[in-house]
Amino acid sequence: TNTSINAITLSFASTADGRTVDAVPSGTGAGTFTCTAVASNASSCTYVPAASETGYTGLNALAVTVS
Repeated sequence: TNTSINAITLSFASTADGRTVDAVPSGTGAGTFTCTAVASNASSCTYVPAASETGYTGLNALAVTVS
């Protein structure tokens, strides 16, 4: 509650490097996250604001897709 999230680090098991990662938030925030491709079983996602926010507030779920 009332936590402002501006970055997320995702860890994977046995995921090939170069795979594309999408992270779609659910909650009361308005922005999105942009993620790096998988490298060494990890991806970093940074917050992209829809207005003047500094982070996603009210996050209650995160749908992650790797393709």
